[in-house]
Amino acid sequence: MKKTIITRVGISPFSSEQHIGVYRSFLVSVFVAQYSKGKTFLRIDDTNPLHMADIDKMIDDMTSLISPQFFYDFSEHEVGATKVGTNFVPAIVESQRQSIYHKYFDILKDRGFLFNKEDASYFDARKYIDLYGNNINVPYQGKATRTVSIEKVMPNLYFPILVNHGQRFLWHFTSTVDDELLKVTHIVRAKDKIDNQVPQTMLNNVLGFSKPKYLYTKIITSNQKLPSINDIVTTGVSLDAIRSYLYGTITGKSEKLYLSFSDALEDFSPELVTPGQLFYDYKKLLSIQKRLSKLYKPLS
Repeated sequence: MKKTIITRVGISPFSSEQHIGVYRSFLVSVFVAQYSKGKTFLRIDDTNPLHMADIDKMIDDMTSLISPQFFYDFSEHEVGATKVGTNFVPAIVESQRQSIYHKYFDILKDRGFLFNKEDASYFDARKYIDLYGNNINVPYQGKATRTVSIEKVMPNLYFPILVNHGQRFLWHFTSTVDDELLKVTHIVRAKDKIDNQVPQTMLNNVLGFSKPKYLYTKIITSNQKLPSINDIVTTGVSLDAIRSYLYGTITGKSEKLYLSFSDALEDFSPELVTPGQLFYDYKKLLSIQKRLSKLYKPLS
């Protein structure tokens, strides 16, 4: 029997239109969870006043590719739980969970892992190294550990927890707390985010949290700026074609025409999630669109 997997998708509203690579990473998170009939929870990082794009627009773009049914439906008693987008996708909102974050902030403070500088509170990696050592074991590609040097990854030996005169908690801390409380088992993201494991693992160790498994997926690259979903649709490519294209990049069967998520899920396993690069292939998209057009061509 497969162990139930819980993943998360984190949206930071710094742009109302994300490129196709962002949504591919979201899809991989959903595939990993659905492989075990698990769930993915949606988390909105909305505490940066400089990053206040249209969240509903982002959610609507996401749900044009990912069914809302795949997202964890929070209890009405969950702090910060809400519905977002025109499809009413269940999510938790970081700005509404300050009381929760303060509880764990106080634990770090009481244990001497924080220091203040100007208008911010920082996690003191020097204190951590004194107690736990410089080498830290961090999970990778579903395996138990890899070992890295904290000083090499984080030469400043600190990272911010609370800024803006105590008004805004930052992502390493808040996501670590939420992952623990919502029982996330697997974190799926692109390889360029790999160094984020180090501060998050330090926080897990100090707070006594469980450690999720980390899976790193391919980064989509292009000779030009990667397009948004809307950019692609305006060229005449349908959402069905975009979905099939992305499914194929995830299952490794780029020539297969996928008409549903369930069909693609049959070809998926977490072992297919590997780091590296994937070139954005617009010609492939056009080919899929052409095949779909023939498939749905009305009978004369």
